[in-house]
Amino acid sequence: MKIDEDDADDDLDLEIDSLITTEFVEKVDSAYINSLTQIISETNDIEVIQATKEELNKMILKFPVSEQKYARQCLEPTLNNNQKLPSNFDLNLCVFELKEKEENLELEEFAKNLNVNIKELKNIIHSNEDIYANNNLQNLCRNSYNDQVREYISEIKKFPLEKVKRINIENFIKEFILHKRKNTS
Repeated sequence: MKIDEDDADDDLDLEIDSLITTEFVEKVDSAYINSLTQIISETNDIEVIQATKEELNKMILKFPVSEQKYARQCLEPTLNNNQKLPSNFDLNLCVFELKEKEENLELEEFAKNLNVNIKELKNIIHSNEDIYANNNLQNLCRNSYNDQVREYISEIKKFPLEKVKRINIENFIKEFILHKRKNTS
């Protein structure tokens, strides 16, 4: 059996994509993080503080690239201001909460701008069903066909307002959902 080079390249791309998005992250030991932040907050030795901050930065690098910014935000009080974190601090939980908060804000903004029900939007994103199953997409879009949404799509897609049609709105919402599904799987 002969393997088509294009198919092999596609398979390799999929394999690489799955490696990039797979989370190899080992759970960061909260007690260790807390001991490092305690050292930083209690010492005046600049070399010790610098070495400890470097160790904290190594902990940040244990997270997938997409989550490192959240880990850095969680440790910012210690890294920038030498503050001790609460004794019950859990970096993994903090990263998860910041990521969830940002994703929820993005969904809320999208739902508001496109006049869609956020609960329905989340259900479709987290569903394994085809996007068109049970008229999910059409039901979600039913309130999106108005001038406010047309203006928003016109601005985002750089279409003339008079060229924004129902299908453009539906496709924009569909693209967003498919993008979110890809990034959450």
